Amino acid sequence: MTAQLESRYERLADRHSGALWRMTGALTKAPATTMVPHLWRYTEAGQLVIPELCDRRVIAFDNPGTQPGRLTRTTDTL
Repeated sequence: MTAQLESRYERLADRHSGALWRMTGALTKAPATTMVPHLWRYTEAGQLVIPELCDRRVIAFDNPGTQPGRLTRTTDTL
């Protein structure tokens, strides 16, 4: 690796970012995901907690394909 390229990687790191192609396991030859298609119904989100009980209401979507103990998310392929 050239000194110029290493310098660019360091500047990225200083900005809390990095080159995706250097992240272990981030890119695979074929898609690798446990996420499954799912439709979340949102009509009850506003009914679960009324504004008087909290400052903010946030519903986190949890994909049914998320493995137990892993970060909850809707997708890992965007």
